[in-house]
Amino acid sequence: MKWLVMHNKSEAQKITMSELPLKIKHFPDVPNFHSQYHKDSSEEALKRKALSIPFLQEFITPKPPKPRIVPSADGSLERILFTIPACVTADYENNPLWKVYCDLLKKLPSYTRLIILTHESNHLFVWHWLEDNGFADRIDLGHLPNYLDFTVWAEDAYVAITDEESKQTYLVEPHSFPRSSDELIAEAVSGFTEIKTIQSPLYFEGGNILAGDDFFFIGADYAVKTLGYVKEIISPKDGETKPDLIYRLYQEYFDTSKRLIFIGATIPVPTRRVKEFERNGKTWSEIFYIKNKGGTVQPLFHIDMFMTFGGRQANGKYQLIIGDPRLAAEILGQKVSPYAMPEVFDNIANNLQRIGFEVVRNPLPLTYMDDPEERERYWYFATANNSLVEIKSQEDKTIWIPTYGHGSWPELKATDEANKAFYESLGFKVIMLGDFHPFAEHSGSVHCIKKYISRGKRE
Repeated sequence: MKWLVMHNKSEAQKITMSELPLKIKHFPDVPNFHSQYHKDSSEEALKRKALSIPFLQEFITPKPPKPRIVPSADGSLERILFTIPACVTADYENNPLWKVYCDLLKKLPSYTRLIILTHESNHLFVWHWLEDNGFADRIDLGHLPNYLDFTVWAEDAYVAITDEESKQTYLVEPHSFPRSSDELIAEAVSGFTEIKTIQSPLYFEGGNILAGDDFFFIGADYAVKTLGYVKEIISPKDGETKPDLIYRLYQEYFDTSKRLIFIGATIPVPTRRVKEFERNGKTWSEIFYIKNKGGTVQPLFHIDMFMTFGGRQANGKYQLIIGDPRLAAEILGQKVSPYAMPEVFDNIANNLQRIGFEVVRNPLPLTYMDDPEERERYWYFATANNSLVEIKSQEDKTIWIPTYGHGSWPELKATDEANKAFYESLGFKVIMLGDFHPFAEHSGSVHCIKKYISRGKRE
């Protein structure tokens, strides 16, 4: 394998300046479509909400004694939640988001039951589409008022668990959440399904959590954030350190039977930057490492953006698929972008391999979109790791992967096909989905717009 690495600053500058071709959006902007890193609650507001949790215990559903987190890959796709706000169906014939949902829903297994939450204004439109396309007998459909600005990012504001004893399904919510209307999704879903909700004293976002068969991962950034909140309201047990307290609480709320592993790099991770460059005599700005705050240990703000689960292998090891920007650059005949952080992804992959996981790598292209009016360039990853996975057995595996070789990026058909061939080499049936650039430039992809609610058991 040929590894492409740049070693000097002048090379890095060359690939970020005007020599790069202009890449203009090949799809219309969707009004009121919020990025996954959109916030309407301040850090101070989140902290105040966290501090209120101990005083509201009388009204909070107790956590079950034996919680079991819904797996990220193992077992058949029994039930999935989607949130489809009005922005998705506005001008539906030309809406790039609605095109993606229509394609995705039609490609899911016929046995998968759906929970869909809409706005009041597009409730009937979505219902008629579902009815016309044969979903009427396997759908729970609810809606929220139009003034509640919830988003498409159904993965984030809760974690789905099942109580091993009662088999009751719960959505566990963090103590607070930066997208305030998304905080209402779990409660809304509990209003038209049998699912219950639990409020926890922890901070988390669902996209930063992945669950295997005897372990689960949480991005380490949120453990640090939880520690900052919890230390003021919950005291450790005798002899228990504060990190031990965080481990225990996450396991008590998510899964007491599985090992918890926090994911992060042990080398420095770059933080958000804005850099100027010249194009055709005018000054532009380029924005990269968009959500990376100072001190982060994660290359991307959610681990599901660069990591996929391949299931337990015959050798007894659990397989992890971790994106590799170098592989993508090689396939595309490009130098590795200095913004791609290949060393950080390598560090995480090597660390996980060292503690006993089987780690394989797949292409992870770094892409960008240009806004000529604002003279801005936004960098983001065209991730195929952010996918849907169903592993019924080692011989019966399916993966739904987003694609990016569309419009302004026809060259990414090469990495789309390379990822397809890669997953097929691992024994997966590969289902290619539509154009996910509209989601990826907003910091998410297909794994971010759904929530696994229940799965069948893996054979």
